[in-house]
Amino acid sequence: MKRFVSYTGGALTALSGLLAALLFILLTLANIPGFYMLAMERAGVPSSAGVSQHDLSLAIIDIVEYLRGADVTFDREIIMDGEPRPEFGARERDHMKDVRALFSLALRVAFVSLAMCIICAFISRIGRNPRAADWGALSGTLLWVAVAITIFIISQSNFLNIFTEFHKILFTNDLWQLDPRTDLLIRMMPTPFFIMFAAAIGGAWAIIIAAVLATCIIQLGRNRYIK
Repeated sequence: MKRFVSYTGGALTALSGLLAALLFILLTLANIPGFYMLAMERAGVPSSAGVSQHDLSLAIIDIVEYLRGADVTFDREIIMDGEPRPEFGARERDHMKDVRALFSLALRVAFVSLAMCIICAFISRIGRNPRAADWGALSGTLLWVAVAITIFIISQSNFLNIFTEFHKILFTNDLWQLDPRTDLLIRMMPTPFFIMFAAAIGGAWAIIIAAVLATCIIQLGRNRYIK
């Protein structure tokens, strides 16, 4: 029974801790204006958005501030395709409301996952079987590795389909289906932008997973004589 408690506690520690890490990485990158600009530059956005670099930079700042909870109305006047217009239209503003609600949910889930990680780490010690806890943590980590590899392989074949299904799951309306002929938001964030964003999140998360795996293996070696 104690072995089971330690193993389960270790597995849940890894599962919840790595979920928290993934969400905090996402939320951190989404709060860095410079990262948006870097991803947009690599996606060729500045030359195709139809707005000046100045207007593009201000739009990025508005998005970041809005996601942080600021009262941004997105009605700043810009010049797009040579014509004055508000920064975002009504459909774009409504979609941003959905995005902010989603980010707020992600933040809550991240903190709940972090709390669960701490609680489960404590539970794993109750069993007083460090080796079982280490095996549990290793198992939980490898489960996330399997999920990540599966998503990566599927996305390599057709990222756009995965991206579309992802939006259908997360949003209960079609406001995310914007028109690049009229909507600045989709011009700012075309598919290559999201590929860059996903790659950055995945790369940072992979480093954390590698560190956890290494720690589990080292601990298993240290506790190899514990049954």
